[in-house]
Amino acid sequence: MGINPTRKSYGRVNRSYLVTETGVGDGIGCTLPKAAFENAPGVEDGLVPAGYPVTVAADGKAAPFAAGGELSGFTIDSVNVTLGDESIGYQWYGAIDPSKLPVDFDPAGATGNASKFYFGAKA
Repeated sequence: MGINPTRKSYGRVNRSYLVTETGVGDGIGCTLPKAAFENAPGVEDGLVPAGYPVTVAADGKAAPFAAGGELSGFTIDSVNVTLGDESIGYQWYGAIDPSKLPVDFDPAGATGNASKFYFGAKA
């Protein structure tokens, strides 16, 4: 059985939430389980947008970030989970404008990698 990976583009990735590009090139891989993201807030037609806040478990499987919980980072690209689990990279440090993320996000109380991010608007 051959494995033929494919790459599909969903148009231009909206990264307007980035204050700087710092950390984007140093992403860490994770898996977005279809069951966890298919009907999550901010996900339309199975498309998880770039900048989606995630919590990644030790096994590499991500879940949508829950307010006040552990933040691992933000998805770097958009990915469609309608056909099943998908692999993607996430940004684990950098500078983010929370007002421009694809979902409501309040960094107050977030733990984990939250301390590795600057949260604020572009100057």
